[in-house]
Amino acid sequence: TTSLTATITPSLASSRILVLITSQFKHQRAGGGFSGIAAEVDRNGTVVGDWNKTDSDEFNFLQITGSSATLYVSNVISVSVLDSPSSTSALTYTLKARGYDGSVSVNFQQNSALSTITLLEIGV
Repeated sequence: TTSLTATITPSLASSRILVLITSQFKHQRAGGGFSGIAAEVDRNGTVVGDWNKTDSDEFNFLQITGSSATLYVSNVISVSVLDSPSSTSALTYTLKARGYDGSVSVNFQQNSALSTITLLEIGV
């Protein structure tokens, strides 16, 4: 799978949502050179947490360099986002990732590995 999702319906419009994600992933590069992963957390299609190759907080440990061989990295990431959605409607949070700089694929839950998204409503 290339994304993970979970849904929550806040009881108060003033509530904040704490998004806690732990996920196994496989990052594979075909051929040599540099490659990496850009990742984001979306709420109903709106980005609420963004880690990409142009930001200072990118996932640097998800980069692969060197060798002309096909390489892959299998690892676990943990991310958290505190969101203020101002809504009492159902909210779907999604962790997405994509490869950049090379022939790269990214998959979550490789070989049915466990990944979790925990959504906590914090009343304000």
